[in-house]
Amino acid sequence: MQRRTVGKGLGAVLFTDIVGSTAIAAEIGNSRWGELVTRHHRLIRGQLRRFGGREQDTAGDGFFATFERPVDAIRCAFAAAEAVRALGIEIRAGVSFGQLELVEGKAGGLIVITAARVMSVAGAGEVLVPAAVKDLVPGTGISFDDHGTHRLKGIEGDIRLFRVTEVDGRTPAEPLGAEEAAERRAAIAPATSRRAGIVGGLAAAVVVAVVLGAWALAGDDPNVTGDVASPPHFGVEFDAESGEEVQRIPYPNPGRPDVSHLGTQMVAGQGAVWVEDSTAYVPTVLRMDPVHGDVERVVVRGNAFSLSLAEGLDAIWVSSKTLIRINPGTRELREVFQIPLPAGGSGETSVATDRKQLWIGTAQGALRRVDPTGAVTAERTVTDGIQLVTASQDGVWVVDQLAGVVVRIDPVSLRQVAAPISLPGTIDAIDVMGDHVWALDFGTGLLTRISVLSNRQVGLVTVPAGATSLDAGLGAVWVGHADGTITKVDPVTTTASTFTQVDGTIRALAVDAARGSIWVDVRRT
Repeated sequence: MQRRTVGKGLGAVLFTDIVGSTAIAAEIGNSRWGELVTRHHRLIRGQLRRFGGREQDTAGDGFFATFERPVDAIRCAFAAAEAVRALGIEIRAGVSFGQLELVEGKAGGLIVITAARVMSVAGAGEVLVPAAVKDLVPGTGISFDDHGTHRLKGIEGDIRLFRVTEVDGRTPAEPLGAEEAAERRAAIAPATSRRAGIVGGLAAAVVVAVVLGAWALAGDDPNVTGDVASPPHFGVEFDAESGEEVQRIPYPNPGRPDVSHLGTQMVAGQGAVWVEDSTAYVPTVLRMDPVHGDVERVVVRGNAFSLSLAEGLDAIWVSSKTLIRINPGTRELREVFQIPLPAGGSGETSVATDRKQLWIGTAQGALRRVDPTGAVTAERTVTDGIQLVTASQDGVWVVDQLAGVVVRIDPVSLRQVAAPISLPGTIDAIDVMGDHVWALDFGTGLLTRISVLSNRQVGLVTVPAGATSLDAGLGAVWVGHADGTITKVDPVTTTASTFTQVDGTIRALAVDAARGSIWVDVRRT
């Protein structure tokens, strides 16, 4: 099925990658290579922010980004090539400019292919552009020399390319000598090695400085120090078919206790896994990169005690007293709006997406429909209180925990479709998949199946007690438990079986449909 093109516009495209990456990875080993790539990504993203670039994608050790102007893309590529030499590596880059096709919100089209093909011709430290781009930037302090005529794969005709030789009075440095480059790479130690000798298991000094700086700016308690160490905390990925552990990603340890007494939120999508940071004293989300295994903190700020996360509409959405949109590529934050709450009322909110729009429920029973731009398109008080929301193309389901009911809401009128469905016990989690809604009582392990077609309870499954999380996808319902067990429930036969177990307490669980895997947020006590 073809993807839908939703818009067009002019823009510049930049592609980069590390020269000789296969040989370097073999030279320094997987662990140090992973650390090198993490640092490389940090440097490239810093230059993208500096020059106004928008990260579109990363693949292995390469970057794909877009800019409004070709001059910014060229300056970014030139600066990035200089910056990464500190790691003992060289990158190559290609820049193009023209009509970008926006396919489901992402840049595509011939101009993207052109930039990738131009990059493939570049050598170590080189930034190449087609003649058409060179002609667009006269008088900007950028100089070029002729790189010759090339036939690029997938591009009709020969294209003359030019190499950037000067940017604002600076000329490219010669590529590092082999010996010097190897010495710089040898100085790169994996994050686990750097942490091993630090009392309390603190993260690397750079990470700690950044995190503590963010806490200080947010008004954290200055009397809390790194002497209080948190238990080991990490994300684990399991293959959804075999149950085998794919990878384990440790989180940076701030040396603070786990301050969360509430359930932790976790979602997978937009090229990463996103987890509420329960060690932070201000609203913070951890971004796990499943390809490179690095973790980045995104400080949302504010004074909320708990967060609700949702993935969809080309963004990550964080809801509490404020709705925040996180750009998954750049990690830019945009405060969409303050969620109206009564004076002295609870700031608890819940957020969900149905791939077309966003839904926000408040503890006061108000349900708001929000479009992808962040505009509220409808709102109504639908019940006495909303603690949980889930949605699909068939409808919206909200949970009033105090009343012990699930209420189905029409997505157009925002009115109740049928009478509330009373369930036994507490409704701690809810999700929808296909023709059924699933609601779970963590304490008793009662998992209720509700028919979307009849709007009635049609089954009851018992999973082990002590559940902590629920998510549905990849043809099953998945439940995480405090003892580290993951239970898999077949939605057709309603049989529950132990899928796998991890050493620690599962705090949250998320289905990663793109990778065919199950992620869990784990803490050892």
